[in-house]
This record gives sequence, C-alpha cells and structure tokens, in this order.
Amino acid sequence: VITLSQALDFVGSAAQGDILYRGASTWTRLGAGTSGRVLQTKGTGANPEWAPAREVLTAARTYFVGFSLGSVTANATTDKIEKTAHGLENGDPVAFNAVTAPNGITLGTVYYVRNKAANDFEIYTAATGGTQVTWTTSGSTVTCHTGNDNNSGIGTNGRSVALLTIQKAIDLAAAIDSSIYDVTIKLCDGIHVNTGEIVAKTMGGSGKVTIEGNTTTPANVIVRLLSGATNNHLFFSGISTTYEMAGFTPQNNQSTSIVAISVVSAYVRIRNMRFSMGTSAYLYQILANLAGVIDVVDDCTFTANGHFSTIGAVNNGTIRFFKGAADPITITIEGSPPFYLTDFFMFASVSSGIAHNSTTTYSGQFAADAAPRKQAQTNGTIQGGARSNGAAFVVTEATGGSIVTGK
Repeated sequence: VITLSQALDFVGSAAQGDILYRGASTWTRLGAGTSGRVLQTKGTGANPEWAPAREVLTAARTYFVGFSLGSVTANATTDKIEKTAHGLENGDPVAFNAVTAPNGITLGTVYYVRNKAANDFEIYTAATGGTQVTWTTSGSTVTCHTGNDNNSGIGTNGRSVALLTIQKAIDLAAAIDSSIYDVTIKLCDGIHVNTGEIVAKTMGGSGKVTIEGNTTTPANVIVRLLSGATNNHLFFSGISTTYEMAGFTPQNNQSTSIVAISVVSAYVRIRNMRFSMGTSAYLYQILANLAGVIDVVDDCTFTANGHFSTIGAVNNGTIRFFKGAADPITITIEGSPPFYLTDFFMFASVSSGIAHNSTTTYSGQFAADAAPRKQAQTNGTIQGGARSNGAAFVVTEATGGSIVTGK
C-alpha cells in the first residue's frame, strides 16, 4: 500500500515546488519555476505556465517610440546618409521624412544601417542581406529617426532606448500594473509605419495611457498604415483602460478604406489631432460603436475624406466635443471636402449621439454642393455647435433621428 503522496511522486520527479496539472490527456508535472515568477493560466484548453510577475509602477512612465536624428543629408553621389556623429550601429532600423523625398527612398519605409562610419552610413532593405538603397537626387529637408523593438523604450531617449513601433509600446504598457500612475507613449517627429491594426490593450491599475506626438504641429508626426488592416487602423475594443490620442496624424496608405480611430465598448479622449487620407480614404476618421465613447477635448483638424462619414456614432456610441466655456474647441475643415448622397461629415444612428457644447466652432469650408453634412437616423441624435464657416455646414438630413443646431 502506498500513500497518495507517494503515488503522485510517480508523475515525473518529486522535486519541491513542482505542480501537478491536468494536461490534454494525462496528468502532467510543471517543474518549479524561476524564483519570482507567478503561475499563469492560459485559459480553457491550454496548459498553465510560469510567467514574470507584473511590474507595479511607483511613478508615471514614458515609453519612447522613435529617436530623431534631426536633419540628415542624402548624398546622391556617394549613396550615403550623412550625419555628423550619428551614433548609429550597423543593423539599426531607420526611417526618413522629407519635404521632397530623395528619388529612390520611400518616406516612412524602414531601412537598415550598413557600412557605418562616424559621420555617414549606407542603407539596405534588410539588417543582413537585402539590397543597398540608392538614389539619384538628394531631396530637401530630409530628417531621420531610429528605434528598435528589442529596446526597453524607457530612460533617456536615444538609439539604445527608443522602440520602433507603437504596438510594441502598447504591449509593454499592458504587461505592467500602473497602480494609480499614467503611461505616455511618446512619438518622435517623423513617419511611423505599421502593417495591420494597432490594437489597444488593457493595462493593470487605474492609470491612463496617452499616445502623444507633436501637439503643436500634429502634421509632423504621421502614423501611416501600409497594409494588413481589415477594418480599423487604431482599434480600441472592450478595454477598461482610458486612452488619449494627441498630436499626430493617422494616414491610410493601404488600398482599402477602413476606420482611422475605432472605439468599441471603450473610452478614448482625442486632442490636437489631424486626420489625413493618405493614398486611400477612411470610412470614418473617428467612430464610436457599441457603447463606445469618444471625447474630443481640444482642437482637431479633419481633411478632405471623400468616402462615407468623417465622424460617426452608431449602435449606442457617443461622441462629445467639450473643453470648456472659457476655452472653446475649434474643429478645422481642411481641403474643402465634397460630400455626396451617402457621404456625411457627421453620422449618428441606432440610439447614438454626437454632441457639441455651445462654444464649439468650425473653421474652413466644405465644397459647394447641396448634399447633407449631417445625417441622423434610427433614433440617432446630433446636436450642433456654433459655426464660423457659413451656411454650408447646416445642410442636414434626419431619417428617424434628430438634428438640433446651435446646441
């Protein structure tokens, strides 16, 4: 006769700290983990594992995405990027922005440093292998930034600190417990490219996550989608953490139209943003869906869209424009966008609302066509703010919904 303890010792070893769990078909031993790790369930149909304990913040934190080298020279004779004491190493990723691109360099594309010297380097299409990038004109006002998702993102910003992608910064923030402290994801000036959706995640604790570029000149920070997104560019769905977007320009360069900022059953604040089409339009530039809430709390610019609605609230979604009576919000319409039979600047449907306080004003102008600027249907409600762009904004259409101007 053996004891239960002796029987269990037959399942693998009998080392102190081992844990017994039910695998897919048999009982299995999970060996003692590294000191300080915690047992983490992977959910139904998966085995538990040891995982790092969540870091708990004791102060606010900033993750840097991109480190700007400032202005560089793209020398068309030597096919080298020239920058005195650039500090980069072979294999470092780099991306470029410019008023006029050097002929041969695609702005925003990630290239890799090779054959670096103290004051210049060549760029290749891959960190190892690949082909050298050459160009025939030097371009003008060329700037360069670097970053690496193997970096920590925290500390004094530099090439050995900055991350390359926004998604990596979000993933790092989601792995911590913020306690009561806020996290900022700081984007350097330049073009930040991504493939696939940028997906927000819940962070432990009650802190807020702010993704912030250049709040003075949002056009200097472009978040450009290249490909791979089915429905959304920046996606906030079913998360409990408050996110705030500030000081950058989402831009769609994939071949299909999607939503720029999509908020589904979540809460997002927006300030000092600029929305731009890129090579393709957005279905919506901001969309609150399925009880999602978007608060626009400071000035924003919406450029010509040309496809469906710019601002949308559907399925109990809510968008509110409010900063304060003494400091009103100005919404700038850029590019005199046209709107057609099914294209609206604002669209509210299925018990959803878009509300403005009385100090919200509009600057700029729409194209001189007679299509509706706002549409409310199926119990949707739009309450309009003050107008500084004349009667062209008040062309409205309500089908089973309500539109109230001047509220």
